[in-house]
Amino acid sequence: MFCSVQSSSYGLRQKLMHFLSVLLTDHFQSDLTFNRMQYRVSTEPGLHVAFLDNLKSFDGFIERGSLSWGWGSAEPLAYIGDMWLLLATIEKSTKMFGNDTFNKGRIMNAAFREALKLFDFQCVTFHDVDLVPEDDRNMYSCAEMPKHMSIGIDKFDYHLPYDGLVGGVLMFKTEHFQRVNGYSNMYWGWGAEDDDMTTRILHQGLRIYRPPSNIARYKMVKHDGRKTSEVSVRMKLLRSAARRSKLEGLNNIQYNLLYTHTEKLFTHFLVDIGHP
Repeated sequence: MFCSVQSSSYGLRQKLMHFLSVLLTDHFQSDLTFNRMQYRVSTEPGLHVAFLDNLKSFDGFIERGSLSWGWGSAEPLAYIGDMWLLLATIEKSTKMFGNDTFNKGRIMNAAFREALKLFDFQCVTFHDVDLVPEDDRNMYSCAEMPKHMSIGIDKFDYHLPYDGLVGGVLMFKTEHFQRVNGYSNMYWGWGAEDDDMTTRILHQGLRIYRPPSNIARYKMVKHDGRKTSEVSVRMKLLRSAARRSKLEGLNNIQYNLLYTHTEKLFTHFLVDIGHP
């Protein structure tokens, strides 16, 4: 499981590290070593990726108790199919370029590539951490096709806003994520990067699978708004999404791994993904 974060605040990062450590220690095996975790994840299905784009929001969740409540609600999901989770954080460095505009695609592609160096996993989930699952029948296991899990969100009255939406919680077989060439690296700021992914999926002859809408339900934890990209810029990018899908993405992601810190049960990566 990855959390991708932008804040470089040491105090907040330490809170995150402590939270992740306690989570795994409490819900798995307190004596589980990193090597044993590596073996289990490599030989059994299930690597899950949680996506957190703002550590200050995470800090607020902890202070209100809402995030720990959310993970508690999701706890049964961790055991379905004997899945084992790699828990990691991937953080965008702001040291060189300040608090630059966010780029989900670059961070997720970097996270995926770094994780492959540690584990031979078969299933990956990209999960907005502000979404809390409400029904444990919504099974966190890969389907034969890319699986969009978050159909109904309370913010949208539990209706899918539009048919092509794959944002929120999206699961891939590892081979399928590689086949679509990961996320586009071109989208700076919030908006359209998930719609680009929809095009990539369909362009490769894959379909989007969705669980029944009465169980694929999530609560969205309130947080600060994201900086959006210019509408004209993202619309221009979307028009070229199919053509670009083989040219840029996972195959040409540019980043520098600045720091890696491994604990017993999780790994923290600090990456420089550049700037617009």
